Amino acid sequence: MTPAELQQLLITRAPDVPGITAAARRDDENPYGLTVTLAGGGRAWWTITGASPAGTVPDPPVVRYGATIGFRDGWKLFLSCYGTTRPGQPRPDHPYHPASHI
Repeated sequence: MTPAELQQLLITRAPDVPGITAAARRDDENPYGLTVTLAGGGRAWWTITGASPAGTVPDPPVVRYGATIGFRDGWKLFLSCYGTTRPGQPRPDHPYHPASHI
């Protein structure tokens, strides 16, 4: 899958996760970012930072705030959190620095 297809897959499937009500493409310059709306009205801004095909063992990109999504076929998708917002807040006030590696 291309990065754009992975982004669309996350946008489509994220609302199936308990506590998530919606997902959309981020409205900034990041081509593979998404904004996830939580049940309480807050939002999390994510960026797809990498993927690993089934059968490989490369370490995921290390970031301070992130997630790894495992798929049934063995693929893994790595996400980095750009920032969070409270209900009604349009953008993160202080986004996490993209190079905030541990």
